[in-house]
Amino acid sequence: MGVRCDSVACEAEIPDKSGLRGSVGCGLRFAQAAQLFYGNAKPTCQCTATLLKEEPARIGGNSLTLTDLILFTRFLLMRSLLVSSLIFAPLVNVLAANAQAHEFSTTVGVVSDYLSNGISQSKKHPTLQASLDYEHERFSAEIWTSDVDFEVDDNGREADSEVDYYIGYNLPLSDNFSLDFTAAWYQYPGVDSSVQADYGDISVGLTAWENSEIKVSYSDNYWGGSGKSWTYHVAQQWPLSDSLALNAQVNMLHNQTSDYWYGDKQYVHYQIGVQKTLREFDLELAWSDTDVQSKDDPEKTAKGVFWVSVSRTFSL
Repeated sequence: MGVRCDSVACEAEIPDKSGLRGSVGCGLRFAQAAQLFYGNAKPTCQCTATLLKEEPARIGGNSLTLTDLILFTRFLLMRSLLVSSLIFAPLVNVLAANAQAHEFSTTVGVVSDYLSNGISQSKKHPTLQASLDYEHERFSAEIWTSDVDFEVDDNGREADSEVDYYIGYNLPLSDNFSLDFTAAWYQYPGVDSSVQADYGDISVGLTAWENSEIKVSYSDNYWGGSGKSWTYHVAQQWPLSDSLALNAQVNMLHNQTSDYWYGDKQYVHYQIGVQKTLREFDLELAWSDTDVQSKDDPEKTAKGVFWVSVSRTFSL
């Protein structure tokens, strides 16, 4: 669409004044041209009169003032920003969502007695524990460590630390059910390889309504080279409030090829306790016991005991 100003009519609007030398003309302002581009304004003419020594710049016969230049530059800048936002905003959102999907955290804590399936690993003494955790969508990985204190052979040699490695995958089955697949490796640094203390296992667990769990774990060669071992695990949690819950679990360990350290092929461990979140700390108090006979446990490492833990998790 073309727009034309009537220069004759424009000149008639400005009477001749004594001493005024130069030219009189008219033209469209660039701000009005931008409005006309979008079809929301009618053309209007603006008359200008300038001295010869102040002759304004002209483009296509139309006068260009400093105000016109500023307004037009601002118009181009705003249009460029709008186009850029439409192009790059989806990309920025995708990158931000991808960055948030990778979650790293670390947990540090202290426990009054480190129990593994009901058996004390620290001679009923307090110990420090820590973990480094990673999650991405359905995948997870963890490195967990703790102090330990127990004999590993008849020569009196002892283990003083444990480092566990986990990798897992969560498979949702529905809104209320999911499967968890986990592979783990348990390592005791400094223990002679002849003891065969290091071992691994795999497990499959079914979680229902986030509060109930059934899990089966299998090791091809359990601790100390004791052969094939199965662990059956059942756990239930009852939330009492947003920060308080009651927990219970039962584990049965069964070795197919040899006896456990206390002289039997299987035993049962059971535990009940409460968990409380207080500010940024996780507190747990529980009672743990096994069906191991006292005569087979002279050091009473499997005897029933109350234990407490305090931990805190930090996002990285």
